[in-house]
Amino acid sequence: MFVRQTLGDVLSKNKGLGPGFDLVRIGLAALIFYGHCFWIAGAPNGTATIIVGGMPNGGHIPHVFTGQTYLRNMLVPMFFAVSGFLVTGSAFRTNSLRTFLIFRIFRIVPALFTEVFLSALFLGPLLTTFSLRDYLSDPRFFEYFGNIIGRVRFILPGVFLNNPQSAVNVNLWTLPAEFYCYLIVAALLAAGLLSRRKVFSLIFLIVTLYLVGQNFLEVFEIEEGNKDLLSNSLVVYYFFCGCLLFHWREWIPFNFGLFATCTIVSFFLYANGLIYVAPLFVTYMVIYMGMVKFPRVFFVQSGDYSYGVYLYGFPIAQAIICVAPQLRGHGLWLLVVAAPTVFAFAALSWHFVEKPTLRLKRIFAATASDPANRESAPVQ
Repeated sequence: MFVRQTLGDVLSKNKGLGPGFDLVRIGLAALIFYGHCFWIAGAPNGTATIIVGGMPNGGHIPHVFTGQTYLRNMLVPMFFAVSGFLVTGSAFRTNSLRTFLIFRIFRIVPALFTEVFLSALFLGPLLTTFSLRDYLSDPRFFEYFGNIIGRVRFILPGVFLNNPQSAVNVNLWTLPAEFYCYLIVAALLAAGLLSRRKVFSLIFLIVTLYLVGQNFLEVFEIEEGNKDLLSNSLVVYYFFCGCLLFHWREWIPFNFGLFATCTIVSFFLYANGLIYVAPLFVTYMVIYMGMVKFPRVFFVQSGDYSYGVYLYGFPIAQAIICVAPQLRGHGLWLLVVAAPTVFAFAALSWHFVEKPTLRLKRIFAATASDPANRESAPVQ
């Protein structure tokens, strides 16, 4: 007798968390780091392909759309889709606005606070071309701490000026989008709408019809004038695609054939610039992978290092290019040199900052065992 297994069935068997999400998250973070190493190193001729919001060439869909281009475009949105799926589950289990917000702060802020302070107070003074006095008195030094509350700044005074890229940590661009997602979920939770599946789905449908209609009327491209708005709105939409799949988890099949179909369909949609038509297909792909029970990998099983890899990958690679300019134009070698340090910082961040902070959940809710304490969006 054929028994159809759903996403909800897999979650139930694994105490509320898909068995593959840890590996999926660390894989996405590692792939983003891999791509950034080539951008940070610069091309051998001194040029580099710029990546804005996970999209190459400033966000334009290239004339030749390859599998590599597709994957590169999808990494950050996939992170947000996973986050939407898991954060919704966490909100359902806590069922409290206060607890939900505290849990989000515990998951995001301590590691972010640590990375921003290390960059500004340790990395900056070591590598700036300014005198220490000028560095510490520069307004850009003080403004950099605004990253902790989502006021994104990429530049520290005199730091990485001679690198192919001057940003200290370009991954922080997703902070506003992530905070928007949490605030919207909090508003829905406060209004009692988050748990009302039909109402949530109707709101999602109305927004989707508008976005898809605009997408068919005019193929979206991310340009200088609209890149922040469009990049943020796209990943926020992916977050709520993840929310929608969680709502309907008991009805959505866990099926490899559907996964393969979504992969093919989303590729062709994205290749034709239909970036608001593809998200539901892409979201199913990544959620399906999160439900797969992969072989055990010790590094993945010993902690949730994806957030740390994402936070520390860019500034560490930038610092290495600064002190070892011989690596310019050699992205693969930069990857080899930087990876051990990046993963070491990620492990330290998890074991000494993130994990201890998450234990404080016990003080605020009886749901301290909530499996969503291991999820994270890509605060990049």
